Amino acid sequence: ATLVTAIAIAAVVAARITHHARPAPYSLEDRRMTFAVLPFQAPAGDAHGERVAQASTDAVVADLETEQRLMAQSITGAQVHAVLRRSTGPRDIARALNVHFLVQGIVARASNGYTLSVSVLDGETERTLASESLPIEGDALTPRWAEDVDVAVFHLVMAGMHVEVQRAADRPPAELDVRDLSFRALDYWRAHRGKQAKDGYVSASDLLAEALKRAPDDALATYLTAEINLCDCVMAWSTNPEEQRRIGVAAMDRYLRVDPTDPEMLSDKASLLQLRGRYEEALDIANAILQRRPDLAAGVAIAAISLSHLGRASEAVGPVDALARRYPDKWEEITALAADVHYAAGDYAAAAQLARNAAARMSEIALRSPVTGPVRLTLAAAEARLGHAERARQALEDFAAAVPGVGSIGAVRHWIMATSPLSDSEPFYAGLRLAGLHD
Repeated sequence: ATLVTAIAIAAVVAARITHHARPAPYSLEDRRMTFAVLPFQAPAGDAHGERVAQASTDAVVADLETEQRLMAQSITGAQVHAVLRRSTGPRDIARALNVHFLVQGIVARASNGYTLSVSVLDGETERTLASESLPIEGDALTPRWAEDVDVAVFHLVMAGMHVEVQRAADRPPAELDVRDLSFRALDYWRAHRGKQAKDGYVSASDLLAEALKRAPDDALATYLTAEINLCDCVMAWSTNPEEQRRIGVAAMDRYLRVDPTDPEMLSDKASLLQLRGRYEEALDIANAILQRRPDLAAGVAIAAISLSHLGRASEAVGPVDALARRYPDKWEEITALAADVHYAAGDYAAAAQLARNAAARMSEIALRSPVTGPVRLTLAAAEARLGHAERARQALEDFAAAVPGVGSIGAVRHWIMATSPLSDSEPFYAGLRLAGLHD
């Protein structure tokens, strides 16, 4: 797992469930994870706002039917409109449509266009489970970035999944079918972080193993097995992360045989190639991903890391800067990536500014990680290159406090992940020497 995985987790909030593989042939009689998108509301008397509402409704419907297809089932717009003509109230609508969840949206005017507020309701209780807000700029009809729509819809789907898990909470695993085993595994894994991360992983692994024992080709269980084992988070507790990586790679390969174009699995594959120093092959995969999904953050990150290792960092500066501008106050891993790319391209002033920004926003766990923690080393090296000796010294001290025992160039080379854009950069290590780190 890599910085790319960290970015993907930040973007998607831990694991992404994507679309291409067809759902396993579960019985749909109980209508688990069924969603209907109601037509979004526009400001009264606003003709353009009405077009925004229609286009945004269509975008969310399309995302449910494609990007979330492995987890969710959705019904057609024609069915929704037919029911709305004779039903009022969320509970009546959900029962008439035979779905568990309703997605609603409100389009409101904003200073520079509109704001789309979208939420998911439990059809039976009429309780709002989760809400997301997305800007729609200028004369646009939908949010600018498809990935933002994808992330928002994913959050709504995860809120629905949590309710489905709670409905079956009293049933032992032996009484759950393959789908509920997978739901419980993902929900439990996402809920357990920090000191509980290992317990979350073990419990999820047991549930997924049972699911795959019953249905060895199940797409969802296979996908989740890959995701939880290839996640960088295993390094926080595992004494042998390579064991988890081996399990994850096997599941990833199985999944890609069913769906060879899935962007998330391809991102994982590219990251593994980078770990092995096969940057040209990783770049080829990144370019293939970006050809289909030009705005996908993970694709941009894979390309940038590979280009930096291939001595072509200048080619990555523009795309990475655009990504950092897209998310200026979240996803600090992207800001750290931009810092590394600027350093690799020889722009030490920008590298220092970006690294300082990213480090200030990172959690202590992230600053100790060999995936994201090197941002303070980038800061130290960049400040030293700029002649700011005191700033460089302070950055090294901050790093040493977070990561004790990594106090030499040799130790850094051993500690830093091979997927860091600067892991094999001699100018980077020269900068650390300038900052005061000895060999």
